[in-house]
Amino acid sequence: MDENKRTPIPFFFGPNLKDGRYTVEKEDSSGQKRRYVQGISSGVKIDKHNERMTDKCVKSFMSQANSGTILLYPDTHGIRASEDIGILTKAEILPEGDWFTEYRTYDEHDPVDDASRQRADKIWRQMTGLPPYKKPMQKGFSIEGFIPDGAIIEHSVDESGNMRNRVIDEVLLDGVVIVPRPAYASIATACYKALGEMVPAHIEKIEAIAKSEFAKVLEKSELNNQYFRRRWEFNDALEKAIVATMKRSHPSKEGELRIIFNEYAKAIIPLVLKSEPLFQGKDAEQVSEPYGKSAGTSKIEVYKALIRELEKLSKSF
Repeated sequence: MDENKRTPIPFFFGPNLKDGRYTVEKEDSSGQKRRYVQGISSGVKIDKHNERMTDKCVKSFMSQANSGTILLYPDTHGIRASEDIGILTKAEILPEGDWFTEYRTYDEHDPVDDASRQRADKIWRQMTGLPPYKKPMQKGFSIEGFIPDGAIIEHSVDESGNMRNRVIDEVLLDGVVIVPRPAYASIATACYKALGEMVPAHIEKIEAIAKSEFAKVLEKSELNNQYFRRRWEFNDALEKAIVATMKRSHPSKEGELRIIFNEYAKAIIPLVLKSEPLFQGKDAEQVSEPYGKSAGTSKIEVYKALIRELEKLSKSF
């Protein structure tokens, strides 16, 4: 097999995360919101076919991006030049040697045919899980182009005479393809909204967070209200019992008070222990009371009041 023959060669390199993003929505220079897909289009790591690019090859991708137009295509290799769905808008070589790229997919603001916009929209909806798709589909990037004469600098030959384990020093890019199963290390998963539409997975995440936070607030509020409501009810009941006892003219007042305070302690101590979360964590410095009763009572004041009440109880015995 002639290694210098100019034949189209697909290279499967999937995208890698950068800042946790693969698809983003942002405004262009005209202020219009556009759709972008980000990820690694190539790199120096060995792929699943045991082939790799050299540093020189990856640098040539940057040179081609800076001097010409790199187009994005859908689905399969053997691309048709008229079926592009987007265009490279940004690229850089990361410290580890990967070629990080950003592509803007076509929309109604681009002077392209309806079929190109529809293909771009369909791929976007698949990646983001927008209707009619129920969840995001995994995608990756794969470069397509020609290997110039002498650009394969290392290789082995299998029993059929085919080259394997190629090390490639240069590729003339025809474009980059979004494919369902790239051979590189990672898979792209869409995770950001498109043109005001939220991705279902993102909606579920926000719903779960909101439900959790609201549940925490409700639980804390119920505990807060329950503690102070019952505490003041107990205190009111204690005061009424004391007043009723002291108004009566009989010699057993001390015994009755001992009984009253003993029952009060049996009621108030379990309530305080049950409400322990109110007095813990950074939010416990200010324990709010409902019903306008000493609003803003601090944790320390609550403890002091309880101690005073227990001291009274101990003295009564």
